Amino acid sequence: MKPETNAAEPEQPALKFVGPLWYTVVLIIVLDGLGILASLGEYTLRELGQSPPVSPDPVSIYIILIVSEWLTVGWVWLGVRRQGLTVPDILGGRLQKSKEIGINVLLGLGFWFFWLGVWNIEYRLFGSTGASLPVPLPHGPTQVLLSIGLGLSAGICEEIVFRGYLQQQFQAMSGGATSAVMLQAIVFGVAHGDASVKVLGMHVLFGLLAGCIVRWRGSLWPAVTLHIWTDLAVFLLRF
Repeated sequence: MKPETNAAEPEQPALKFVGPLWYTVVLIIVLDGLGILASLGEYTLRELGQSPPVSPDPVSIYIILIVSEWLTVGWVWLGVRRQGLTVPDILGGRLQKSKEIGINVLLGLGFWFFWLGVWNIEYRLFGSTGASLPVPLPHGPTQVLLSIGLGLSAGICEEIVFRGYLQQQFQAMSGGATSAVMLQAIVFGVAHGDASVKVLGMHVLFGLLAGCIVRWRGSLWPAVTLHIWTDLAVFLLRF
């Protein structure tokens, strides 16, 4: 008679946090707190029948937003360093093969065309959202260059923060990839400060799409490309 064997299945290693929990809490409070304040301000002005004030100096707005995007990445960088990681680690690995990066960039461009289709369907079904842009459209070469800088900064920085840092952190906290994608998309939507439910929903939907792409490819590069083209289209192509 053979002795019984209690061969236990190997335990799955716990997912490693990509930053201290308090770093994550502070990040969410700041991002979504500012977003909620912005949405409340927009809602109040709308109820009072007033238009948002137009800044006399759009250049300052562009510069402030570009700096704030990179300051947020700086906060994430400090957080991941405390865990012994680097920002390239949450990008989906260090740059290795240019061919793979090129494929991911092309995929991101393809998903941008898909997103334009979603955008068009939403417009046809629900009409204009009635929401104003958080920044003025560029006029003149200086503002155009700064808007390009803002589009590039937002595409890179927000993907690092939301799909790179937060998505991995939420997955480590919850143990589930699906919940992580959903949570980061909600935080992403609220952070954009939209008083309109439709605009908020579109931002959450964008976050879900980008999160699923990152989960599928294991890289931020397709989502970065998608995000950059989406922002540049708003500024330069007036979509």
